Amino acid sequence: MGPADLERLPAASEHERLLAGLALRMSAAPIRSDGLDYDMPALARDVAERAGLMVRYAADGKTVIDDDGSVEGRRRRLWGDLWVDYQLPELPDAVWLTEVIAASGTPSAVVEDVRGPAAAVADVIAAARRLDELRSSEESEDSEAVAMDEVAMDEFDALWESVESSTKVLATYAETLTRHVPAIRVAAGAQPAD
Repeated sequence: MGPADLERLPAASEHERLLAGLALRMSAAPIRSDGLDYDMPALARDVAERAGLMVRYAADGKTVIDDDGSVEGRRRRLWGDLWVDYQLPELPDAVWLTEVIAASGTPSAVVEDVRGPAAAVADVIAAARRLDELRSSEESEDSEAVAMDEVAMDEFDALWESVESSTKVLATYAETLTRHVPAIRVAAGAQPAD
């Protein structure tokens, strides 16, 4: 991306900046709970990094919270927790996207061609979240230690296969939208402005 493109990317929200600042202020005090020591400075850095922010120190020693200009920092600001947790971009909801395209007067063949790849992206995201739930329940100390039965393993394998296909699914989504952008623009341009 060129400098002009980078300038159009959103900055972290004020809410995220305030939360990161609060975490930094709280990091000065050690916290012990249930006999565990928490690395508060590391937790504060994690809060900032998840939001695509970076912490630096000014010449006067004060902490400054800035947008992280790295590629990863920009991805985190654009796509939030979905990127942080699953390395998947946050995209418009499939149903909403196809309804908006259809409402613009885009030909139904185009809408139907977009619907499949958009739904496939939603399926990959759902699979990643469900896989995470299964892993969390397996690793949880609170849950009973129960070995995965054959049905659970089949579900795990199917979910993993879906998540592994994410690059191909995202590429198909991008190619489909790119191919239909001219038709969508023509239809949207023909609509009266509100």
